[in-house]
Amino acid sequence: MSEGRLVAATKRMIADGNLELAATTLEWTKGHFPESRSLRDVERLTYLKLMEKYQNFDPFKFILYSAKIGEPVPRLRVSADRSTARPHPRASEATESGIQTGNRSDSSSK
Repeated sequence: MSEGRLVAATKRMIADGNLELAATTLEWTKGHFPESRSLRDVERLTYLKLMEKYQNFDPFKFILYSAKIGEPVPRLRVSADRSTARPHPRASEATESGIQTGNRSDSSSK
């Protein structure tokens, strides 16, 4: 099977909703085309779709699929009453929105 046909078949699997089959197919054929940019792109798309599918009800699959493509998993911060969990802001987002982070910088020296 050629690289182009493999990419086309995998995209068809994704479009049909066969995400696990697409991921398995890519795993089986990974060694055949190790330098393929198009296969890396379709692999990333596959795992992003799988992450999207499982993000709300299976955190273990979400973490596993994010690790497959090196996608960072957002940290959750739990409120004081522990009834709600929200994504923890990244340092850049926190400073832009005025949220205090653990990093202390003296703004008067600027």
